[in-house]
Amino acid sequence: MKKRTISVLLALSCVFALFVGNAGAVDNSEVEGIEYSEEIVKEVDELFENKDKYQVVNGDGDDITSDFFERNTKKYNNGDINSIIYELSSEGLTIVGQTTYSLEGDFQRDGGITPRYIVGVTARKQLTSCAKIVNKAYTFKYYVCGSYKVNDGNFQIMEVTSGPAFDPTRPVECKLDSCDSAYIIDGGGSYTLSADKKSVRFSGNLTIQIVSGAVAGMVQNTPVKYSFTGYGNGNAA
Repeated sequence: MKKRTISVLLALSCVFALFVGNAGAVDNSEVEGIEYSEEIVKEVDELFENKDKYQVVNGDGDDITSDFFERNTKKYNNGDINSIIYELSSEGLTIVGQTTYSLEGDFQRDGGITPRYIVGVTARKQLTSCAKIVNKAYTFKYYVCGSYKVNDGNFQIMEVTSGPAFDPTRPVECKLDSCDSAYIIDGGGSYTLSADKKSVRFSGNLTIQIVSGAVAGMVQNTPVKYSFTGYGNGNAA
């Protein structure tokens, strides 16, 4: 699949914000000096207050949710937001949300003794990827998606029509310092249809690229690997 580069600044909705430091109860100067927007604090609050709705994965796509909460729940309860944001951004972790579904295109009636309708479905997975350049932490909230056709009589997937891929139809939510720029580079992916054709497993990768405006020539590339399952009956997972 051909790689695509999407400018977060030019093609997608992205709002500049002033960054603030937050004095944390830690000794490490890098952690204490991390800068971030209030929007990232809201993301951390949402994650810890609704643990059952999210997963945390590393740059290789490994699920580290249990270990992450084991390390950081006490820090969160003690108000040590700096350490949590530093880990999320410096390790390039991604917060994985739930899957949503939408019907695409017209219903198509298939002929035969028992007529059936073929429905176009797009499954979307919300991702919030964390990255860091110099001492600034950023989050990028966006969607990846895959599309397929479903027999609405038995919910079997008849054909996978596209994906997985970054979804350019949904805006990227991010807060960038005015001197920095950022891009999402779609690396493509693959899919595997289950034996009973009731679900399809999408796996893909992309790169979050941040270009520093404060330090000449500094570019930070954060790899993201993701996977999600789309179901013929539209179950969220």
